[in-house]
Amino acid sequence: MKYDARLEIYEHITEVRRSLLRFVADLLARAHEHDASKFQSPEVEEYLEYEPVIEVLPYGSEEQQAARARNIVESRSTQHHYEVCRHHPQHFENGILGMNLMDLAEMLCDWKAASEFTGYGPYKNTIEPFGLEASIEANAERFGYGDELKRILLNTAKVME
Repeated sequence: MKYDARLEIYEHITEVRRSLLRFVADLLARAHEHDASKFQSPEVEEYLEYEPVIEVLPYGSEEQQAARARNIVESRSTQHHYEVCRHHPQHFENGILGMNLMDLAEMLCDWKAASEFTGYGPYKNTIEPFGLEASIEANAERFGYGDELKRILLNTAKVME
């Protein structure tokens, strides 16, 4: 009798589907929970004070970096946010190297949204969008990732457009 591999192929396909669906379920949960901590103490109070100042400055500018550094040092809420949100490299002791693929996917979506931001309230349209590709380039130095991860993020950014 000739060997028929169709059962093993089906089992393989089923297991891949199961794994992908677990991955998707994780991403769906993250989509619903993303940055929810910003609406709770201690974050909401300080976020409303600091963020309008930081976000109207050009992304990556010396002024924004200085304001962000003051906020991080002075702000209990920023530290709390990094502690509870895995999509920030600052969440991990070893930074971006501590992240998993789902963390990176959420991080990239976060960067995309931030890179398209053009102000809010009285600041609406007062800053230019930075662009996701430029954000990936700038954050390579900020978070210390190399060319391979940068290339993967840039490849992903292309299909996110």
